[in-house]
Amino acid sequence: MERSRLIVILFLAISFQLEAGVNRYIVFFIDKANSEFSVNRPEEFLSTKAIQRRERQGLLITESDLPVNSSYITQLADLEADVFHSSKWMNAVLVQVDEAVISDISALSFVKKVQYVAPNEKLLKNAENEESDTQFNKRPRNSKSTAAQNELLSVDEMHELGFDGDNITIAVFDGGFQKVNEISYFEHIFSENRMVATYDFVTNSSNVYRYDDHGTRVFSAISGFFEDSFTGTAPDANFVLCVTEDVGTEFKIEEYNWLFAAEYADSLGVDIISTSLGYNIFDDRTMDYEHDDLDGQTAVITQAANMAAEKGILLVVSAGNEGNNSWGTLTPPADSEFVLTVGSVTSSGDLSSFSSLGPTADDRIKPDVVALGSGVSLIGSSGSIITSNGTSFSAPLVAGLAAGIWQAKPELTNLELIDIIRMTASRASAPDNSFGYGVPDFISATQEQVLSVDDILKERIKVYPNPFRGTKIYIDLNSRFTENGLTISLYDLAGNLLTQGSYQNVPSEKIIEFDTDAVLPVGTYLLQVESPKRQTQVRLLKY
Repeated sequence: MERSRLIVILFLAISFQLEAGVNRYIVFFIDKANSEFSVNRPEEFLSTKAIQRRERQGLLITESDLPVNSSYITQLADLEADVFHSSKWMNAVLVQVDEAVISDISALSFVKKVQYVAPNEKLLKNAENEESDTQFNKRPRNSKSTAAQNELLSVDEMHELGFDGDNITIAVFDGGFQKVNEISYFEHIFSENRMVATYDFVTNSSNVYRYDDHGTRVFSAISGFFEDSFTGTAPDANFVLCVTEDVGTEFKIEEYNWLFAAEYADSLGVDIISTSLGYNIFDDRTMDYEHDDLDGQTAVITQAANMAAEKGILLVVSAGNEGNNSWGTLTPPADSEFVLTVGSVTSSGDLSSFSSLGPTADDRIKPDVVALGSGVSLIGSSGSIITSNGTSFSAPLVAGLAAGIWQAKPELTNLELIDIIRMTASRASAPDNSFGYGVPDFISATQEQVLSVDDILKERIKVYPNPFRGTKIYIDLNSRFTENGLTISLYDLAGNLLTQGSYQNVPSEKIIEFDTDAVLPVGTYLLQVESPKRQTQVRLLKY
């Protein structure tokens, strides 16, 4: 009897240990061999809007756009791993599995590596798909509560001119959007069918309207609206809401949730991602970042942001609220070269004491711009207008401004748009690592005669891919350079000539293949195209 009881106790103990050993991991694959998809048939894995965004900006559809190999996923499932979200860009999947199985997964021939990202179970095996409640409450009246934050960016004039985000799709990533589906300041979005999609990547559910109202407040800065009471910066945009932040814990999985959400947004054709999240210190201190990691390419979330930018998406990111503490500086992905990083100022124009400072680890100026982040008028989960502080709220204000500028200038690429916002901001002539290039402004950004990127806009030559990898790029002269005797030169930002090519005859198709001759380090370069009659420069970004 005692022996039987001991066996039962041991069995229960072993069972408990196995259950307690279920964690979350990212499994990376070595290739996409034998894919059932092709870059020549992008409509099978990308929406029409996503394809059009790439075409409009001269971006190629590459292998990184192809879904992960479905047979690899099947073989993981055969090992009793619960496979959830996948990443095309990093060629990986998220699994929830007992740690005892990890050695078997690692031994698979197609597995490159396995990374532990969070303890315990969190993801629902059967995704919840819940209908939204559309019973909206009444709006309390507060006269012209958003006037100050909008006037600082000339958003009031932007709206008067008819640029309010119409036909621009903005994704917002946060920790929860509590009661957005009940608060009447958002009713216009639902009644006009402009809530494109929602997803909670933390638990694997479509219900994003719970948990936390940080996302509610962030979202309201862009989208909230009631006449003479509250006006977000882009209230007529289309929206995608994604929960990526687990507000109860802090583990590296949240960076990967952000990656999955970025790919989800890309596949839907999103134009802008606004995110007020940043990561530097985790509950598991082995996951922490150091200041030297703020180089624009180390943090997982920064890599994800770079990849999203490569697909033509504009990323607007909060700089972080670290100005008052020992960290002091940016939190990834704010260190990315290819995002618009937003700091905070007060209503009097002073830097908010909490606003994170630059530079990046590789000595680039950050933040890029600043907007009101102290005493910002927002909508809370109570449905009332409140005020809050943080770069979390200055960033979405700028995201809505960017939507209006892009609506006014749809010919711009995402990187040209970042350049214009920077170079027409209030401190563009003397940027620093507190204010960046200053406060951006709609009127200045849409007046071509003051743009430092005027040559790009007038000549309209296209260089692709941009950003680029490897050594080769292609220059579409677009009938602007018709005379023979072209010289193409590549310079670094210090003005040093890196490589040069001469072309006596302009190809009939007006497209020139240009080889940089060497693998260049990640950074920004100037490509100059010159003929006997004209000259133009294009900013070229290298991953």
